[in-house]
Amino acid sequence: DLSNVEKRILKKIETRIKAVNLSVNELLENKNWKIDKRNFYDILDFLHKNDKNDFDWNLSYSFLFGSSSTFVHGTWYDIEMNHLERKGDLFTPKYSYDNVDPRYILPISLIPINACNDYLEWRKTDPDRIVLSVLKKIKELLLYLNEMDEIRIDKPSEL
Repeated sequence: DLSNVEKRILKKIETRIKAVNLSVNELLENKNWKIDKRNFYDILDFLHKNDKNDFDWNLSYSFLFGSSSTFVHGTWYDIEMNHLERKGDLFTPKYSYDNVDPRYILPISLIPINACNDYLEWRKTDPDRIVLSVLKKIKELLLYLNEMDEIRIDKPSEL
């Protein structure tokens, strides 16, 4: 027996599949998920065999791809709703966009900025602090944009 959450998720999936004129059988019959004739495990096996540091890439699938894939390319729901258009039997890119919700951009942007900042501080490879000052300005701008967006959501009349 499915929980209420599982029922809602299943209904969403069924609705989206129906909305793009696919059948569940068509989706399940698709066995071609390969890139350059390799699946992800083949790619990771290739990386493992060619890594001089002997890093076991095969163990990293869930960490490198599984957990981060949603942040990289979104979920199927997001892709289908916001980035694709159905034209006959094909999906094509949707070239018209709505305004982006900036709340998604801040955390994704701050992670590499903070990592780069920490690395430069640790390695002392920016003695004149040129790159560090640019990173600081970008971070300040992102935080300011986030603050303005919060005002837009909470008190639109203040803008």
